[in-house]
Amino acid sequence: MGGGLPMLPVNFKHYPSKLHKARSIALLGNGGNLAVAQHMASDIFRHTGKFCFAPDSVNTTAMGGDIDWKVPWMQYAKHADLVIGITCRKNAGISNALMSLRQERIQETIDTLLICPEQHESLDTLIIPATTYHEFECNAMWSIYMMMERIGVDLPKLPHIQ
Repeated sequence: MGGGLPMLPVNFKHYPSKLHKARSIALLGNGGNLAVAQHMASDIFRHTGKFCFAPDSVNTTAMGGDIDWKVPWMQYAKHADLVIGITCRKNAGISNALMSLRQERIQETIDTLLICPEQHESLDTLIIPATTYHEFECNAMWSIYMMMERIGVDLPKLPHIQ
């Protein structure tokens, strides 16, 4: 890999190609994983030029009103080529939101990827081995950076390294 990122014990399978093929990417998560989604949307855009977006806390509460915020947000996210869900629970709101794309039969035009510590029964899942929430969040972000390097992104080095 170009920048020499240390490898995590993650099997990337064909997942970097999903990132490579997509022109627009939506990322979502809850809690700390929402922060990961926002950070990665910014960095994927900065380093690849792909249109990326993630919900922010103000819009999620405004959009959700009295219902689950993921419902109206997914109506927006379904315009992306790739929707990445980041969650510590394989059967929860984030994976359900990704599954809703399949139920609407949008799957032919939208690709999905779940980043989770366990394999989901029917979603493509990038499994991040972790025992704590914070370990998962850091490694989920790290894994997305590693996927970026695998598709040829040269990530910036720290000033003292240059």
